[in-house]
Amino acid sequence: MIEIAGMSLIVTDRCNASCRHCGFSAGPGKKSVMPLVQAREYLQVTNSHKSALLISYTGGEPFLYYDYLKEIISSAASRGFYGEVVTNSFWADNVTKAQEILHDLRTLGVINFVTSLDDFHAEFINPEYVKTAVSIASELGYNVTVKVTGLELPGTTYTSARVKEFLAVPVKNIKIISQYPVPAGRAAEQAAAGIVGGKKFRKDVQRQKPYGRCSTVIRFPSINPDGEVYPCCGFGEKHRLLGNTNDTPLSEILINMQRNLFLNMLAYEGPVKLLDSARAYLRKTPRDDFGNICEACNYILGDADVTAAVGRVLKEIMEERTG
Repeated sequence: MIEIAGMSLIVTDRCNASCRHCGFSAGPGKKSVMPLVQAREYLQVTNSHKSALLISYTGGEPFLYYDYLKEIISSAASRGFYGEVVTNSFWADNVTKAQEILHDLRTLGVINFVTSLDDFHAEFINPEYVKTAVSIASELGYNVTVKVTGLELPGTTYTSARVKEFLAVPVKNIKIISQYPVPAGRAAEQAAAGIVGGKKFRKDVQRQKPYGRCSTVIRFPSINPDGEVYPCCGFGEKHRLLGNTNDTPLSEILINMQRNLFLNMLAYEGPVKLLDSARAYLRKTPRDDFGNICEACNYILGDADVTAAVGRVLKEIMEERTG
């Protein structure tokens, strides 16, 4: 059985940006915030899994509710959890304020700092704020990750190389990761327009099958403000929805997640390999132009014929195991 390594709390779906590639369609018009009482209950349940060490706080933009965010982080720290914050860094418009915020969170056991810098985010957040936040976080000893949307088409300003040059900070504890956006949420609209995952992009940029296992599924489930639980980040129009804590205890949802054969196959083999195994049961040639593992997984769960074919593969595996 795969052990749970941590939990991602999607603190809010509200954001002060409306990035065109956002898989959650977060924005200023959203208002959901995870109730503090529920957040503490989630921490208590997660704490019963001794292998769970890290809590990630994301959104939306969790720093829009900073005092509340500190309350949750403090509760997690009292239970021995390390922390990770995911933010667009809008609050780093003032160096002194940014230093205070990052110092305070560091004392509460937050060790990972994750932010983004690319053309999509730069439409709403001054890149200088990101640079300030990254520099201070690096100085304070955080493990820093800067995510760059991997659409480096002609005319792209913030490519991975440009971001590295722009930040101009020591790189020993900073990772710059280029990630192809998942065509979900507002990014699905971009896909329809040929900007994300559309024919224009596939024609201009060679894409390869994202072979390999999913390192997030089961190990880092997530919960959103409405109590919906996912075995991973949750991108994909609720395709991987496990249940809702308002209807089923989180402890039960997590046990069922760990026993789920499909999720275990994603963790050990990955969606593309599973899809290849299902080819014999498909009446059509399946897609093979995925930008990342999440897109491949969403394809399996979003196409009825593919879902049925993969189901037959899983049934065969179960029959082999049960003899």
